[in-house]
Amino acid sequence: MCCRFCAQLDVDSKEYVQLVRMTMMRTSWFPDQFRWTGIPTYKYFLATQRYWSDTSLVEVTPTGKKNYYKGPEAIMEYYSLQNEYFNPPSYRVSVSTYNLTKHHFPKWDAALDDGKRIHSWNFDPAQTLGVNLVGADPPYDFSQFVWEDTTSIYPLKGAYHDFRQPTHEWIASGKPSNMVDGFGEAEELCHLIQERCVGNFSQFDSFKSCYEYMAQVPKFKIGYCPPLAGNTLSCRWTHAILSHEKMRPDYHCYHLGRADWYDPNGKYKCHDSECGHRGLGQPDR
Repeated sequence: MCCRFCAQLDVDSKEYVQLVRMTMMRTSWFPDQFRWTGIPTYKYFLATQRYWSDTSLVEVTPTGKKNYYKGPEAIMEYYSLQNEYFNPPSYRVSVSTYNLTKHHFPKWDAALDDGKRIHSWNFDPAQTLGVNLVGADPPYDFSQFVWEDTTSIYPLKGAYHDFRQPTHEWIASGKPSNMVDGFGEAEELCHLIQERCVGNFSQFDSFKSCYEYMAQVPKFKIGYCPPLAGNTLSCRWTHAILSHEKMRPDYHCYHLGRADWYDPNGKYKCHDSECGHRGLGQPDR
C-alpha cells in the first residue's frame, strides 16, 4: 500500500518532500535524540548528526522567548533534558515511532501549504517520576518544524515546542505533571553543583555557602517566569543536568552560581531578566 502510494508521487513535488520529512522525523530524529542516544554516545551523535546546522534555532515555551537555542550543541543539549539517560525523572516516550500505521491521533503530522513547515501533535506518554500525565489540557505537545526551502530534508532551519499542561484537577491530585516536579530541593542541587563544578568552574566555596544561597531561591516563579527560567531552582536544575562531564561543564557551571554572575559568553542565565515583565512575582533583589 505504502510502496504503491509512494511510487505514484512526483519526487520533485512538495507532497513527496513533506512525506520524506515526516518519515525522517518519526523514524530517525525522534528515536535518535530521545531513545538511542545515551551519555556514552552523546559526543559521537553530536559530531555525526545532520539534523541541525550552526544557524538552526529552537524555541520552547518552558524556557521562554529570550532563551532560544542556536546550533547543534545548544539544541541537542536542550533535547537531552527529555532523554531518560540524561534526565531519568522526566522524559518523552516514543511509542508512535514503532507503529507508523496506527498513531494516537489521525492528524499527528500536518504539512503546511508553504512547503517549509510541518506541524506535529505528540500524544505519546510524557513521564515524570514514572507517572504519565493523563487528561492534560491540551492532551498533547505541539511542535512546528521549519525548513529553509521546499526541497531540503536536512538540516532543519528551526523548531518551536509548546508542551501539554496539567489540568487544575491533576495539580490538586498532587501527582507529578512536568519536568519541574522531578527536580530535587536545594540540598540535593548543591551536592550536584559541588560534585561537578570544581576547579576553575567552581561556583561556591563550600556546600554550606551553596546551600545558604539556594535555600532562599524558589523552585519556580509562577506567573512571572517561564517554568525553567529566572532565578529559580528549576532553571539551575536544567543546567546541572547539562553540566555532565560528557557535555559542557565549562559553560553550564556558570549558570549554577549566583544570579548576578555571568557566563564565559557574558550572558546571564537563571536570572530574572529572562522573565516576562507583565506577569506576577518579584524581580531579583
